[in-house]
Amino acid sequence: MNKIVQCAVNFSEGRNEKTMREIVIAAKNASSDARIADWSGDPDHNRMVLTLVGPVESASNAVFAAAKKAIELIDINTHQGVHPRLGALDVAPITPLLGIDLDQCAVYAAELGKRLAYELSLPVFLYEAASPSHRTLPEIRKRAFTQWLPDLGGPAPHPTAGAAVVGARMPLIAFNANLKTSDLDAAKRIATAVRLEFAGRVRALGLMLKSKGCAQVSMNVIDPERTSMTELIAFIDSQSPIAHCELIGAIPGFSIFEASKAALKLPDLTPEQILLENWPSSQDFSS
Repeated sequence: MNKIVQCAVNFSEGRNEKTMREIVIAAKNASSDARIADWSGDPDHNRMVLTLVGPVESASNAVFAAAKKAIELIDINTHQGVHPRLGALDVAPITPLLGIDLDQCAVYAAELGKRLAYELSLPVFLYEAASPSHRTLPEIRKRAFTQWLPDLGGPAPHPTAGAAVVGARMPLIAFNANLKTSDLDAAKRIATAVRLEFAGRVRALGLMLKSKGCAQVSMNVIDPERTSMTELIAFIDSQSPIAHCELIGAIPGFSIFEASKAALKLPDLTPEQILLENWPSSQDFSS
């Protein structure tokens, strides 16, 4: 059985369309077995997320090729954006989907980290299951190069590409709620309330999106199985009306299923009643 994984890779570029497409094309050309499930860039975050799905070796090769292209094209020294970041290739997680467990993903993540460090001279911090101490991403962002040195590669950042955070984790949902207000303080207060209300399940930041003229609650739902997306959205909406939400990358099917049951008021809906085979195929990302 193939070992199928997802890699939702974050790059510090969300404004230059040509650069983003070159990174996507590099990933696509590296392996015919790793499918590009989604990619998107945001100018305020100045960040791009490329989601790959496929056999773990193929996906790892695609991530490496995309990282190599990102190092060629992105200078982190000139980067400006509201989202925290450490490097051009900022975060590269490997997530188990089929025929592989988290511990095995951690081994592959460490191998990918070694390639990035020793072939591309990119310092790497290992996180979550790939880290012996299970360091989290927020902890690494806070302590990198001050209290903690990279796990792999040189002690100093790459001169133009900074450093990467590579690891293995279970699926999460990257989800943003854009508010009907430009009050950044309100977004920060709501983010704090979300972290308290959904403690251990949702990470949240309050950010300002100048291009959209609104404040945003930017979230990672790190425990989707125990988090109702319907309840999360309702909670934020009760604090400040939401204009619209954004899904970055992919979402587990069970989260959409549960949200659909609630939105449609169909408590007896079953997964077998949902047809997926004839859904429109994703867009061609090569052009």
